[in-house]
Amino acid sequence: MFTEFDFDPFPLIPGEKNPLPSGWQRRPIHRLWQGVPSDVNIGLRGGGRVQAAFIDCDDKNHPGTFETAQEWLADLGYMPGEYPVIRTASGIGRHIYVTWAGGLPGNSRKLAKDFGAGEFRYGPGAFVVAPPSVLSDGGKYEQIAGDLRQMPRLSLHDVLPILGIQDTTPKAQKPRISRKAIALLHGAGIENYSSRSEAEQSLLISFANVDLSFVQVLKYFDKFPVMGKYAELKIEDMANAERWLQHSYSEAIQWVKDHPDSKARQTIQALMEWAESRPWPGRTGANDKAALIAVAQIAHKAGKLEIASACRDVAVIAKIGRTAAANALHRLIVKHDLLELIEEWKADSANKYRLKVEFLAKLGHSPSTPNVRKCHSFASHDAFRKGKGRDGLGKSAGQVWQMLQENQFLTVDELTKGTGRGKRTVEAALERMKQIIDRKTGEVFQMVASDDGETWHALPVDLDAVAVVVGTAGATEKQTRLHEKERAGHKKALLLGKMKNDNQPPSGDIQKA
Repeated sequence: MFTEFDFDPFPLIPGEKNPLPSGWQRRPIHRLWQGVPSDVNIGLRGGGRVQAAFIDCDDKNHPGTFETAQEWLADLGYMPGEYPVIRTASGIGRHIYVTWAGGLPGNSRKLAKDFGAGEFRYGPGAFVVAPPSVLSDGGKYEQIAGDLRQMPRLSLHDVLPILGIQDTTPKAQKPRISRKAIALLHGAGIENYSSRSEAEQSLLISFANVDLSFVQVLKYFDKFPVMGKYAELKIEDMANAERWLQHSYSEAIQWVKDHPDSKARQTIQALMEWAESRPWPGRTGANDKAALIAVAQIAHKAGKLEIASACRDVAVIAKIGRTAAANALHRLIVKHDLLELIEEWKADSANKYRLKVEFLAKLGHSPSTPNVRKCHSFASHDAFRKGKGRDGLGKSAGQVWQMLQENQFLTVDELTKGTGRGKRTVEAALERMKQIIDRKTGEVFQMVASDDGETWHALPVDLDAVAVVVGTAGATEKQTRLHEKERAGHKKALLLGKMKNDNQPPSGDIQKA
């Protein structure tokens, strides 16, 4: 039951709350269930693919804790009955299941005294006893509310107040932000950027460069609401705005880590920005764009324009099939003249490519100015992969949704021009994203909407949940496992072939005895 929803369940001693196997915190889940009795209880480990966390409300030692927790979640936009609640074996305590974006060290924290008694459990070293576990005294764990498919998504900023923590950075260690960043916060210099969203991303890079905590970043954005996307989302949904900001800041931090000052990396970054900013017309344009960006990401990590890359690696990063990746690489060489094959694969060596970036200088793209573009981080999500039959939204839908994320209120013609997709393709993508129905629960997901019938805008939505509904959740991970298996088989075949050759008799005449 729980594995279906991407939890990490493991066996507990029959009739008890204690783990049955050793190493339950780190061992793969399937190994923990080997050879266990049929009457074991069930524990749920923090983390996992669903990023599970649990609020343990100890009403026995502090009556009213669960009620306080419900009021707190209601303030965040999650109403009673909408999320999973478990009645513990005592009949008094409650466990609330949530998903957790991370940001705290360790595995659990006690709830603040003015909030109540209990714990917030979030790491792989923490767990809760799950239904239908039964203790030796007859006490049962039962789900009394909510659906495991719909859990509150909590950020660090959400949970700090209930833990009695205001900031995780000591005052003496708080870094200073640059004067340019301070000016941007006050609205000065925004006109130097092509959009307010670009200025917003530049500001996030400045914060990442001085290692601000997310709590500090959130305070700055709340105090100086002059930027683009966050201010817009905040008006409609505070919790969603904070989740978006945390995701964007995490990307800025990663970009800073992966962006040394080498000229090659700067040039590759300029290439990715160019690829993201232009339309890619034609039926294969979306795959070609995804493949080019995938090759560029590999080259950026290597710090050079020439790389050795297997088609499998490009496919996984681009989130397309291996055959589609191979065809896209061929078109990038022959049709687009953006890639050069300098050496074909031999045995266990991959193809060697060189990115052709000379045209950037003619276009006036300067690699010296850092910039963060996060277009592909949305459009390459599993939700926009192709699945079996009608599963998946497809790359074209990803491009359309991404454009609406960056530029609210666009017409079909504007989306067609900006993405390079055909008008019918854009209209079909909008129609599909306008209403996605979960056939199991009947829940409706709306990714886009049009108030006047002409212009469209994006709506805040959980892409992970959308991927589950359209049947492509975990497709990238599955593809990665398959490619690893194929690689292992290929290496084994090469090794066996070499051993076989080593055992062959020498060529030439064989002397008779």
